[in-house]
Formats: sequence, structure tokens, C-alpha cells
Amino acid sequence: METNVKPALGGMAVYGFVLAVAGAVLDFYSGYLIATQPGMAVNDMGVAVSQQSSASSAWGIGLAALGAALLVAGALIVMPFGRLRMRAFGILMISFGIIMVLIGASMYSGATPMTQGSSLSGLGMLAVGALMMINGGLMQRHQAVM
Repeated sequence: METNVKPALGGMAVYGFVLAVAGAVLDFYSGYLIATQPGMAVNDMGVAVSQQSSASSAWGIGLAALGAALLVAGALIVMPFGRLRMRAFGILMISFGIIMVLIGASMYSGATPMTQGSSLSGLGMLAVGALMMINGGLMQRHQAVM
């Protein structure tokens, strides 16, 4: 097995790492905002009280899990293990990008249980997700040349 990697592939791996870290930071931040925001409920006496909803908790945990997966994938991309498997990591980056774009669109449109900072976080996820898809496509293209 030859461990000779072209310099362009090293650049793609570094860009993939930076995008994975940026996406993970956005996921952790958005997950934190969603999970910690209080929801409003009405008690038996008709008084509005603060209550954590299960949908907010699920979104927060899901975004934190996506952020953790992005950090692991980003770390593996820059290692020799990942650089020799750029095609597989390109597909993974495209998949993460699609997920980030879908979540970003739902955050921007208000479909998530997030009230504070949803449009800014949504736009950030849209941008990072689109860049992940482009980077993943370039990773696959360079792999085909090897």
C-alpha cells in the first residue's frame, strides 16, 4: 500500500478539518441555545410557568451529537487514515453538508423550537453546509485523479 499523498489532497483535508470544526462549533452553540431555552406551559391554575419541552431537549441532544460526529470526522480527515480514504471522507462531508443545510433551513424558517438566535445560526449552518458539500465533492474529484 502506497502512502504517497498529493499536496492538493492535503489542502482538501485541512479545509475539511476547518469546516468540520466550524460546523461542530455551530452545532454545539445552537444545541446549547435550544436545550437551555425555557418553554412556557400553563399549570392547573391557569398560570404560565417555565418548563423545558422534550422537543427542545431532543433538538439540543441531536445537534450536540452531530457536532461530536463532525469533530471525530474532522480529526480523522487530517490523519493519514483519512488522507488515504479521501473518497469515503468526501462522501461523508457531502452527507454532513446536506444535514447541515437541512437543519439550517429549518432553523432559519422557524421550524425548530429555537427562539433566540435562530436566523443567525441557521444562516451559519446553511453556509457551512454548502461549503462542506463543495469540499466533499472536491475530495472525491481529487481521489479519482490519484
